Amino acid sequence: VRLLSDDTPPFQSALAVYWAYEVVGSGLGSDRDRVMKIINNHFWQIHADLREISDTRLLPIPFGYYHVMNLMLCVNIILWGYGMALESRVLAHLIYLLCVLIFMGMRELAAQLADPFGDDLVDFPVRYWILQCWEECVIVLEHELDGDVHARQLEQG
Repeated sequence: VRLLSDDTPPFQSALAVYWAYEVVGSGLGSDRDRVMKIINNHFWQIHADLREISDTRLLPIPFGYYHVMNLMLCVNIILWGYGMALESRVLAHLIYLLCVLIFMGMRELAAQLADPFGDDLVDFPVRYWILQCWEECVIVLEHELDGDVHARQLEQG
């Protein structure tokens, strides 16, 4: 049971599926080898699906998309740099510097907002919001109306 309290979810689910696999195998009689072969194929498919879910959860931005975005950003910055270097005005260099700063900041912001439900400082306080919603629901459900006010509302309505 201590293994299931580990902080690695893919390991937890694979261990639970493996234990179920062993329990089924111990309960089979003469057809154990044939049935276990069929179950084994399903077990590995479940394991592969769990690994894919875990990988997707740990990397919310697809790997290819992240690199294409970085490539586009670098090409854009290089082309702007070349275009602004050909300008004879000093203001062009300042504009280039500001554009690079803004685009790099947007890239960093996108990386931070890729997983907004974690425990970082920039993430949403979901636990606090749920607790606050719970407290407000309890207040609404446990609120008692004044009998006279309620009776007047029923008479008027």
